[in-house]
Amino acid sequence: MNDAIPVLMVHNRYRQRGGEDIAFENDVELLREHGHPVTVYQQSNDRIHGMSRLHLAARTIWSLESSRDVAVLIRRCRPGVVHLHNTFPLISPSVNCVAARHGVPVVQQLHNYRFLCPNALFLRNNELCENCLAGSWLLPSIRHGCYRGSRPATAVVATMLMWHRLMRTWKRKTTLLMAPSEFTRRKFVEAGFAKERLVVRPNYLITDPGIGTGARDGVLFVGMLQPWKGIDVLLEAWRQCPPPESLRIVGGGIGAEALRQSVADMPRTEILGILDAAAVYAQMQKARFLVFPSLGYETFGRTIVEAFACGTPVIASRRGAAADIVRDGETGFLFKPGDPVSLAGKIRWALAHPADMQRMGSAARRDFETRYTASAAYSRMMRIYDYAIDQYAGGNASALSFSSY
Repeated sequence: MNDAIPVLMVHNRYRQRGGEDIAFENDVELLREHGHPVTVYQQSNDRIHGMSRLHLAARTIWSLESSRDVAVLIRRCRPGVVHLHNTFPLISPSVNCVAARHGVPVVQQLHNYRFLCPNALFLRNNELCENCLAGSWLLPSIRHGCYRGSRPATAVVATMLMWHRLMRTWKRKTTLLMAPSEFTRRKFVEAGFAKERLVVRPNYLITDPGIGTGARDGVLFVGMLQPWKGIDVLLEAWRQCPPPESLRIVGGGIGAEALRQSVADMPRTEILGILDAAAVYAQMQKARFLVFPSLGYETFGRTIVEAFACGTPVIASRRGAAADIVRDGETGFLFKPGDPVSLAGKIRWALAHPADMQRMGSAARRDFETRYTASAAYSRMMRIYDYAIDQYAGGNASALSFSSY
């Protein structure tokens, strides 16, 4: 297969740049570094401002603009693969159908659970909810207004999902779907997606931050300051832990001010706010370990891999993709989700056994070097592209190892 496969990369940007935007940018950079002609088609959610509700609803279900644009680009650039990241809401799954109509294989990254759950998180009132996982026609989500707390808005998202399920957009118009973790793949299979069309493709770091050389101290949290990220569980656990180590919290969000007030009387606790990538890596390189206490079904856990790259072990909740990435007792520890007593026990042990944690950090670094580098990601991407092209052409390429990294 031609190593310089031309690629049409499609992505709907968020108003605030997040992990999905970073993953898209990394893929474009990675392919171009290896000599691939990459054509980019983007929409931005900044355009939603001033758009009528009716127009936005129509675009969410089927975007005439994006389908026309992508058709023009396919005819002009003749890509070997159309690679989709986020298409919600302005691009829509109409582009899957357009690519298939033009005879181009489609590979789609599953950054979240949007195809299964209108709010994309399997969360309601900051608690797990799987009412729409299978066979419900998404009616519970409309009843509860799960998307942005609005029943009408949720109905639009649910209509888009059901319309494209009926059209079999992800079954007949999409060659492969790429889940970032084995856990995410299992959830889509559980929801009825064909397992032979689902492959695990983990996220990665485009650059290697290195492990750092200074002395290590303190415990680190990096993430959005929202309840479902488990920050309250961490704080309750931290109150049960002995001095003299410090807890450093990096991040921002709607819960930032309330968090500042809640830790005002807590010694050894520091909120650093939002930091740039270099500053975050510097914090990871000097921390004894990172805590990842998420209550939800994380599809991946980029923060965990960043810590691994810095040679920092991770204590994570035994839920979602974190349980796939962290090897319990080898690259960190797993604790009972939402249980501050369980988390406190792991933290106390880790603080009391620095030499063991240092060995776990070295093992975490080896995991990063094996699975999450740009080089490993490129090799995996080429296998997926080659397989998708061969399958679309009716070939019999050797099967991918669908359930492993």
